[in-house]
Amino acid sequence: IKDPRAVEPLIAALKDEDWYVRETAAEALVSTKDPRAFEALIAALKKDPHTFESLIESLIDALNDNDSGVRRSAAEALEKITKRDFGKDRAKWLEWWEKNKGKRVIP
Repeated sequence: IKDPRAVEPLIAALKDEDWYVRETAAEALVSTKDPRAFEALIAALKKDPHTFESLIESLIDALNDNDSGVRRSAAEALEKITKRDFGKDRAKWLEWWEKNKGKRVIP
């Protein structure tokens, strides 16, 4: 879903009682490439560990996006979520993620 009209309903779905709906909404928000999505995702992550791993991986993948704004937003979201700063360096984020996958890395 890359339609900007989907962003607000997807943000609302981050509060659904079903963890699968929340996780799917988080993944869809990343794919919208809409900067509004990142702040909502960060807030949701602090409340919902079920979406964490797939979201981190989606954000790392977004560092390869053709749109420089998406790459910048993904890097900023990763930094805010993890309190680490590897900028837009996908290789460093992947290296860090391999060492920390499965750990609670949200400060």
